[in-house]
Amino acid sequence: LNLQRLADEASPTPFHMFAQCLAMQGKLQRLYTQNIDGLEFKTSINPELIHPLHGQVNELWCPKCTETFPVNQYTQEELIGGVTCQSAHCGTSRLGTRGQLRFNVLLYSDFQPTLDTTQSRIQHDIKKADLLLVVGTSLRIPGAKMIVEEYLNDGKETRPAFLINMQLSTAKLNFTQHLNLDCQLAAVYVIVQLGLLLKVLIVFKTNVCPQYL
Repeated sequence: LNLQRLADEASPTPFHMFAQCLAMQGKLQRLYTQNIDGLEFKTSINPELIHPLHGQVNELWCPKCTETFPVNQYTQEELIGGVTCQSAHCGTSRLGTRGQLRFNVLLYSDFQPTLDTTQSRIQHDIKKADLLLVVGTSLRIPGAKMIVEEYLNDGKETRPAFLINMQLSTAKLNFTQHLNLDCQLAAVYVIVQLGLLLKVLIVFKTNVCPQYL
């Protein structure tokens, strides 16, 4: 609950604004985010262009019927005491008792009901993108690393791929360039060097609340 409160109070960063600028000009293919704070959804970016790989703390999820609900429709007392799913699709004879809602954050052992949709979307985006920005992540998580590997191995060797991070990724990947910059400053570099002429695919992670994320 502390994390959800901090995320609710936080504001989008300069890099979020950069992504918003890309989206406004029709240059953002997709923003795949490892963040769970939901700050991307506080921008004017079309939610269809945002794909939270690990879920988000501003939603509750029913593990039984897989429906999601906004956190802000429940009080703190209700969240602490536990919330039973009220979906019409939950608690039918097929599903049995109603599920207990939990924060829509993907843990390592969780079943991923949208995995097929995610993989199909990734394949589509890789073929459409002209530029890949990997921002603020060392790619230790297999899902994010897989997006980058498939982009780099798609056979279009002339497409650039930039790693923007204060530390080098442990993944052995052939990036066009590693920019040892804070991701909030790197947006300016990308605009100056490349302009906004390319269709951009972003894999993004940054810690707005580093003591929790």
